[in-house]
Amino acid sequence: MRAEIDRRAMALLSTAHMATDFANGALPALIPFLKDRFSLSYTLVGVLILASQASSSLIQPLFGLWSDRRGALWMLPGGVVLAGVGIAL
Repeated sequence: MRAEIDRRAMALLSTAHMATDFANGALPALIPFLKDRFSLSYTLVGVLILASQASSSLIQPLFGLWSDRRGALWMLPGGVVLAGVGIAL
């Protein structure tokens, strides 16, 4: 027997994941801007982006475990809003 898919939860999860991937994917495109705006070397900009990507890779599973245990559905739309604010800044 096939389990019924909760379409609302799946849409929220997909949107949150898309926002996270977009935020992480948009950062490398900003390399020339960051380099010129803050007078940074390509090496330093690369290290900053590496730190961002590495921290995201470590934090996402931890928040996933925490959310699964606490049933914190507010984290899905909250993550989308937070990613949007971060991109807007």
